[in-house]
Amino acid sequence: MRRAMAEAELGDDVFGDDPTLNRLEAMAAERLGKEAAVFVASGTMGNLVSILTHAGRGDEIIIGDKAHIFRSEAGGASALGGVAYNTLPNDHRGMLDLDELEAAIKPAQRPLHPYRDDRLREYSQRLWRRALDRRRYGGSRRNRPPARRPPAR
Repeated sequence: MRRAMAEAELGDDVFGDDPTLNRLEAMAAERLGKEAAVFVASGTMGNLVSILTHAGRGDEIIIGDKAHIFRSEAGGASALGGVAYNTLPNDHRGMLDLDELEAAIKPAQRPLHPYRDDRLREYSQRLWRRALDRRRYGGSRRNRPPARRPPAR
């Protein structure tokens, strides 16, 4: 591994001039059937990039108190991105109570409250997602905002 790293052809990845990184990203995109891929050094970095793509300083994300990105990411979104966590208790199955979730979702742009965008959703439990979507969007896929899939999964 060290020899491969020492002998790797290098360039400036910021300008797309790193041929090794470009090949790695192209290979990942091809294997996953995607048009492009971005290399990140860790799952923690991938989760942080995903959150900060959708939320910025002063924004809030609603998350379960047992969620990986809350318990095991060293508060990265908060420390590095200024994103506030609004935690709700997970039950023994890792699910959130739908009534508690509904109560936590407040209208955007309320004075003195962090901005909260309901389009940023992470669901690791499909049944919970379907139940919430049926309640909020009448089960219609057309009315439902897009969900993001965390890169570590």
